[in-house]
Amino acid sequence: AGHGSRFRRPWAALPLGAPRSLQAPLPAAPFAAAAGLPPSGTSGSSTARADGGQLEPVEELAQRSLPVASTPPSQPFVSNLPAVREFDLRQSFHKFPFRREVQLGLMKLGVGVPTRVQDLTIPKLLDGLSVFVLAQTGTGKTLSYVLPIVHKLLETNTEGFHPQSRKPRAIIVQPTRELAMQTLKVIRNFPLRSAACAPGNSYMKEMHLLQAGVDIVVGTPFRLILHLGKENLLLKHVRHFVIDEADTLCDTFYQKDTVKMLTGLHEDCATSPQIIVCGATRTSAVSTFLQKSLGDTTMLPIVASDAHMTPPQVEQVFV
Repeated sequence: AGHGSRFRRPWAALPLGAPRSLQAPLPAAPFAAAAGLPPSGTSGSSTARADGGQLEPVEELAQRSLPVASTPPSQPFVSNLPAVREFDLRQSFHKFPFRREVQLGLMKLGVGVPTRVQDLTIPKLLDGLSVFVLAQTGTGKTLSYVLPIVHKLLETNTEGFHPQSRKPRAIIVQPTRELAMQTLKVIRNFPLRSAACAPGNSYMKEMHLLQAGVDIVVGTPFRLILHLGKENLLLKHVRHFVIDEADTLCDTFYQKDTVKMLTGLHEDCATSPQIIVCGATRTSAVSTFLQKSLGDTTMLPIVASDAHMTPPQVEQVFV
């Protein structure tokens, strides 16, 4: 009896099967006062609070707390999001007959649609023509020659004979180390062995890379001439020769080394390599260089509409 009396419920004294209506209801006043509401049976009327104030009617309190829709439900929903345009493969790099490795490299670079100069240049280079590309800085000239070169090197190496020691199949000449390293960074998105030969890099490391064998060499004129003199680099297997930034490389400071490489190229190669010359401007020095050094090579000019124009996003400072 001792433990049972402690846990006795209010309805425990009712006979078995008695209806719940006979049970005594719990007092509602304490709960209503704690919630700040009037007691039951007084809805619609004000009630005094414990602090002497007046409670608002329940109906008014409920109506004031309910949100009111500002837009009628019959008005249709209009989205402000921009419409998604369908991607057209005919306008992407897929329109060119590139190998799968080239397309995967483009995905790594995050490039999907060719620029105007790439549209003009890539088909000509895939046909094996030598070209002189004249286009504004920042329009994609590097990819316009890198993609066809990579594609052709992969196509002609199905047996896996390349690369061979000291015998690259493509050479890209840049005037500065920064441009050479920038071009090398693009090339390394594709499954070919490549190396940069430029001042500031380790000469011994370059020598070991060339002797081990690379497909593409990117370098400055003086460093390439140095490796040619040491026979770390041979030209007899070169199939693609690129002179980038021609308006700089054909100037008096670089012209001698550039002409020396071209002379060795024509003497050592059994077949005439594909020559690619790129620039943003065609100066008198460039015209003279093309006429004297490449007079025997048929160069197809590709001139973009924005050639000889300053890019609008470039800030020029005169000191």
